[in-house]
Amino acid sequence: MASCVSANASRASRRRAWPWPSATGNGRSWRASVWVGSGKVVPYRAEAIVAFPSDWAGERLLGRELLRGAVQAPRVWRPQGNWQRWYRVVFEQILPVHVLRCSGLVFINFFSDQILDPMIQGLVRRCPFRDRVVLEWVERPAGARRLARAGGVFQGLREEGFSLAIDDVGAGADGLGRWALVQADFVKASGHLLHRARADVGARAVLRSLGHAIRDEGHARYIVEWVERWDDWWLAQECGADAWQGFLSRKRPVSAGGCE
Repeated sequence: MASCVSANASRASRRRAWPWPSATGNGRSWRASVWVGSGKVVPYRAEAIVAFPSDWAGERLLGRELLRGAVQAPRVWRPQGNWQRWYRVVFEQILPVHVLRCSGLVFINFFSDQILDPMIQGLVRRCPFRDRVVLEWVERPAGARRLARAGGVFQGLREEGFSLAIDDVGAGADGLGRWALVQADFVKASGHLLHRARADVGARAVLRSLGHAIRDEGHARYIVEWVERWDDWWLAQECGADAWQGFLSRKRPVSAGGCE
């Protein structure tokens, strides 16, 4: 599944971030690398988010989440400059090619500290693909004031044309708090919560209650993460999810949404 830039590739071709199809060949989830100069290559991956149909055969691609790292994000989150470089690569190299070649929305993660960074904010505000980009607010401990400031920035960006997603609801203390600060277009249930719900009646009730709350709110769409098995797929649908994300998406084709 991984892609690597050839040592003898031309400089022009190495500057482009080309998605590499997954091992199943469906072109929906992949791992790839982008050349950033001075012999450096940045690995990343794109995970499919699939909309639920009334039946399995009618599934369609909602979008993909761009993630740093070939398998998982680097454990060292600091210094902030590393993340500034990552977002520059995303917005200046990966995103233009992705939008050109692939259908669906593009979900991009941000912690509160990252969206409050003036340099990263500038990259986001200069993005010309606002109707295709979903800014995903990710769980990370932060004080109430920083959360409120970040919420103000996210809400402002939504008013400028971006969509918003609240990630990791059910994973920690601030998921519902972040949702209360903005008008979200997507709410994503934590994969930890889904996996607990496999055998825990209480966790399953929380998943269902979250679905009810989203429907009552009337605007956001409900996504369940870490769908890895058939019983996860059925459980997410039973709990009212509109879409799902996880390893299972690499095993099945969908009706639309590949890359050229």
